[in-house]
Amino acid sequence: MSLKTAIATTTPKFLFEKGIREITPLIDFICTGYEAGCEKSNPKMYWKIFHTLGIKPSEAAVIGDDIILDIINPKRLGARTIHINRDTSQHQELAEFTAHDVQEAMNTINTWINPQTQSTS
Repeated sequence: MSLKTAIATTTPKFLFEKGIREITPLIDFICTGYEAGCEKSNPKMYWKIFHTLGIKPSEAAVIGDDIILDIINPKRLGARTIHINRDTSQHQELAEFTAHDVQEAMNTINTWINPQTQSTS
């Protein structure tokens, strides 16, 4: 889809580097609390990502499972948001979309970018 991608986390890299080794070439920027100089609840982390990727918040789609850190905070900055909610009994209305997994979230982003690909059925 030719998207710029980032991971925002306060987890130190050494704790997850091995687990994401296969997808690391697909990630443009991994922003931990160290790179941002703050923890994830601070908007500075998202500003660091936007600046590094060379995008405006309005050009970003943030996918995450934490309502406050991944949905409310980036939305306040002007980003679109997708909540990953694996608990199908609850729906979160704060995000523009609620997905059950990352694949469904990516399909949604694809329809945002290319509205003609949206199903008409």
